[in-house]
Amino acid sequence: MKSTESRVESLSPVLLGLPVGLMLLNLILRQADAFPPELSDEANWLGLMQLTERGFDPPISGPLFVYVMRAVHEHLYFGLPAILDSVAILGSGLTIALVLSGYRYHLPNTTLIKSAAIMLLVTSYFLAPALEARPQQLGIALAFLICLQVTSQPQTSTGWLLAALLPLAFWHVLSFFVAIAYLSVWKLTLWRLGSLRGGAILLWFVLASSLLVSLIGSRAYRSLLEDVLANHLPGQATLALLIISSVLLATCFYAVPVRLWRKVRALCLSHINVVVAIIFLLSAIALTLQWRLLPSSALQDYGGSAVTFCMWHAGNLGFCFCYLLGLQICFRGEVDGLQAFVNGSLILLVFASFALFASLFLAHVNWMIRILYFWIPFAAPLSALGLGKLLSHADKFRHLILFCLFMASLSHVVRLSIV
Repeated sequence: MKSTESRVESLSPVLLGLPVGLMLLNLILRQADAFPPELSDEANWLGLMQLTERGFDPPISGPLFVYVMRAVHEHLYFGLPAILDSVAILGSGLTIALVLSGYRYHLPNTTLIKSAAIMLLVTSYFLAPALEARPQQLGIALAFLICLQVTSQPQTSTGWLLAALLPLAFWHVLSFFVAIAYLSVWKLTLWRLGSLRGGAILLWFVLASSLLVSLIGSRAYRSLLEDVLANHLPGQATLALLIISSVLLATCFYAVPVRLWRKVRALCLSHINVVVAIIFLLSAIALTLQWRLLPSSALQDYGGSAVTFCMWHAGNLGFCFCYLLGLQICFRGEVDGLQAFVNGSLILLVFASFALFASLFLAHVNWMIRILYFWIPFAAPLSALGLGKLLSHADKFRHLILFCLFMASLSHVVRLSIV
C-alpha cells in the first residue's frame, strides 16, 4: 500500500501539471492569434454547426459533439467561436489527462510514465488534434483507453465494452471504427492462438455487428453515409472491392497454421536488427508515398522550403526514430511490462498501411495520417524508451533536445516558418 501511495504522490505533479500546461499553452496561442483557425479542422466544425443552426443537415462525423456544442450555445448564450475556443482549451487538458491515466495503470514505473507523457508533446501528430475543438480530440484518447484495457485484460466484460463503445460511436465515428477494427483483430488473434474461447469471440462479433447496424441505421449518420457514397468513393464497386480484399486478406492471415506463426516469431526474434530495419524501410516508403498522394494545397504551407519542412517535422521524425529504438529494446526482452503497447502500436501500424492502400481509391488521401493519430499514444512509451537509450551518455542535453523537438512540432501546428 505504501509503494502505491508513493507512486501516486510522485506522479501527481505530472498528472496535474501537463494537462494544465497544455490548456495554458492553448489559451496563450488563441489569445495571441497564433493558432491558424482557417487551416484547422476546428474551422470546418464551426461551419458545420452554423449550417445546422440554419436548418441544414450537413454530413457530420460527430453528432453527439455537435449536440453538446449546440446545447451549451442555447443555454449559455455565448457565440459559437467562443464556445469552441473554451472547449478546445478544456479538451486539450482532458485529452492528455485521459492518456496519462492509461499510462498510470499500465506502465511499469513512474519514470517511464513521465517520459512517455513528455514524448507526446514532441510530435505534431498529438499536438494538432489535441489543441483543436473537434470530436477527434477526445475520440483518440477514449479509443486508446478502450483498446489498451482490452489488450491488457482480454477478458474484459461485454457490458463494459458496450457502455464504452456506444457513446464513442456517436461522439466520433472514425474513433469508433478504429476501436472496433482494433478489438476485432486483437480478439481474433487471441482466439487463433487458443487464448480466447469461441463463445467469447462470437459474442464480440454479435456486439460489434449490433453497434455497426445501429450506427448505420441511425438518422444522425444518414447524411454522412450518403455523402461518403456519393463523394468519397469512385463507385460502389470500389467499396465492394475494398471490403472483399480486406476479408480475403484477413482470412488468409488467420488460415496460416499457428505453428508456422511461432516459427516466424522465433525467426524474427533471432534477427531483431533486420526486422527493425525492414520496419524502418517500409515506414520510409509509406511516408514517401503518402507525401506524393497529398494534394498540392496541403504542400503550399511549406512554401517550397526544405528548411521549413525539416523544421516542422523534426519532432515527428525524432519520435519515430526513438520508437524504432524502443521497439528493438522490447524485442530483445530488455524491459518488461510494455507488451500491450508493443502489440497495440504494431496493430495500428498495420492499419496505417491499409489506410495508405485505401487512399489510392478514396477521395481524401490523408487517411494514413489520421490512423497515426491513434498510434501515437501506444507508441509514446516505446519512443520514450528509445530516447532514454539514445541519450544515455548525454543525459544533460535531454531537456534541451526535448524542448527543441517540442518547439519544432508546435511550429508545425501554428504554421510558424523561419524563412
